[in-house]
Amino acid sequence: MCYDINQTLKEEVRCKHSFTIHSADGFMVVRYKDADTGEYLVACGSNLPTASDIIYTLHGKWGMSKNGKYGRQFEVSYFDMEQPKGKAAIVSYFCSLKCGIGKVVSGRIYAKWGDGVWNVLESDPSQLKAVNGVTDKTVTKLMTRLKETEFQRQIIAKLGDAAAAITPKMLNDLVRYCNKNELDPLDTVEHHTYSLMLVRGFGFETVDRLARALPDFDPARSARLIASLAYIFEQKSMEKNLELTIRMDNDHVEIDIYEPESGECSQIDAPLSFDEHPEFDAAVGNEIYSWLSLWADELAGQN
Repeated sequence: MCYDINQTLKEEVRCKHSFTIHSADGFMVVRYKDADTGEYLVACGSNLPTASDIIYTLHGKWGMSKNGKYGRQFEVSYFDMEQPKGKAAIVSYFCSLKCGIGKVVSGRIYAKWGDGVWNVLESDPSQLKAVNGVTDKTVTKLMTRLKETEFQRQIIAKLGDAAAAITPKMLNDLVRYCNKNELDPLDTVEHHTYSLMLVRGFGFETVDRLARALPDFDPARSARLIASLAYIFEQKSMEKNLELTIRMDNDHVEIDIYEPESGECSQIDAPLSFDEHPEFDAAVGNEIYSWLSLWADELAGQN
């Protein structure tokens, strides 16, 4: 049964995954079954949930697919997940985490604690080692993946439609980079967005799209200036199609950018202040300064 076109459409839907219709570069088209009515719907969005037997609440709005192929779709902005209950849901969820716990071991865990396994994970996850096939390494990996997936859901909710710029692999790399460097992933995305350029796969254009989706976006903030400079330098070194004239002192920079092919000119004129994002400055800011200093010396030598 499919959704009745004449019914009042909801802005959130409780549902279970049915099957994935399309998935490429983070964008997905998925068929879900409404957990309340039993009707089927097609949803689209970035990094949608696909573990079976688990109830998700999709938040978004209804629209039509661009090519009309899938008819009316629920355009997902973000989703919440209800705590899995029952053997099928818990086994499915543990398997989806890809943490070394498969169907057999997940079944053993459920046989021992049932739905109470969530209390065990919260109070003393080391108890899981009582189950054959679970080691210290397994417990550590499970708890890490549980934390990572929660951060991923929070990041998608924070970014909304802009999350479509991030593939599942990029999202995993982002969270793991933050964990490795003892950074809070959500805080990094929200308040240190341009530091994401240090994560594999996150170029300036992607990061700038994410930053623009945040409520406190400021196009003139110094971190964005630094990031745009890094992008320009990268393009210059790779394509060699930009001509830059640089004037700088200790706390100010002026850069004229000329593109010979198009004849277009633009200018960056702003103070340099790296105080807002120290972890970004340490890795990228010093390199930017070295490039600026080098080019300034070269330009001075030509005059």
